[in-house]
Amino acid sequence: MSIRAVFRPWQLAVLQCAVFLLLGQAFVPRLGVEADEAVFAGPFFAPRDNLRTIQLGHSHFPLMVMDYIGTFKTLLYQPVVRTLRMNVWVLREPVLLAGALTIWLFYLLLRRCAGERAALAGCSLLAFDSVFLLTTCFDWGPVALQHLLLTAGMFFLVVFAQTRRDWWLMAGFFTFGLAMWDKAVAAWMLSGIAVAGVAVFGRQIRSLISRRRAAISVVALLMGCLPLILYNVRTKGSTFRSDNHAGAGNVSDKALILLETLRGEGLFGYLTAEDSQTPRPHPPEGLFQRAAFGVSECVHHSRHNWMLYGLVLAVLLAPITGAGARRAILFSVSAMAITWSEMVLVGGGGAVHHAILLWPLPALMMGVIFAGASRQFGRASLAAVVILLAASQLR
Repeated sequence: MSIRAVFRPWQLAVLQCAVFLLLGQAFVPRLGVEADEAVFAGPFFAPRDNLRTIQLGHSHFPLMVMDYIGTFKTLLYQPVVRTLRMNVWVLREPVLLAGALTIWLFYLLLRRCAGERAALAGCSLLAFDSVFLLTTCFDWGPVALQHLLLTAGMFFLVVFAQTRRDWWLMAGFFTFGLAMWDKAVAAWMLSGIAVAGVAVFGRQIRSLISRRRAAISVVALLMGCLPLILYNVRTKGSTFRSDNHAGAGNVSDKALILLETLRGEGLFGYLTAEDSQTPRPHPPEGLFQRAAFGVSECVHHSRHNWMLYGLVLAVLLAPITGAGARRAILFSVSAMAITWSEMVLVGGGGAVHHAILLWPLPALMMGVIFAGASRQFGRASLAAVVILLAASQLR
């Protein structure tokens, strides 16, 4: 009996979201809190900064945490902090849920764009991505809400293109605006998506444009990032004058970080010290640690996954995927190239929490290609490739 006979495709996607959450539980209590991970909580404790707050009646609304990080996450956590005592579980469980929701929306997005096979393949590759899991769980950067909001925005706009209902257009651009408020570097990804979308789907976009819809898009985007706009009006563009824009830096080093992020090895020596840097590494304790150590021993303590090989295989298979799939591939590659180039030009891309912002586009590209190729080589080949790539993330 096949898996498809037992589970419907959407049930498999839900199962993958559940596995992502389950894997995250193993890491939640392992590390202390990093400064970026907790930066959203500043307005709860710090004295009021008049430049970063606005008075609404008898209360003060916090606009920004930093010049380029807004208080969207702060407001989401406010009822949680008021109800529960803050600890690592309260801090990390909500962002893990955001990561699981991102995976679910990514599945829905791919299903509409490229069909069920591509959706399940891409969803599997994202759900088992070790760097995506760890950067979401510990959410320094921060990155979790960026993934969620950008994926949601793309999904809403695809639904709009297919249904032509303006409500979805408004929801998409409002969500993109929230992403800008959450962290202004969302402009990197948004500009990459916009330029790639116009270049690849220009004819379809032109058929949807009208003055009314253009006005809806602009107003919705501005409403989503209104706190960011108010803050920059008050500070004369402080976000854009931030010291965060430090120049191009070493391009080769940033390319290496991107490669290490894809291969799943970018966090070695970052989250925890290497054994060689530890005077007396302690032996594995408990079921989880012993199981992880056993898997590592079985693969001779390999430090990288097979995702780079998967990407190379996807590039080789791209010519046989069909015209529709090739447009999705071209969109993904163009958006990633534009986004990463902008990161490098303004001084970003120098750490894993920058490179991971390109996700889920690598999974989108590979999912579409492998699904298209499976129509030539069969479903079993698709399942085998996806299972091998996903399993390599667990090493």
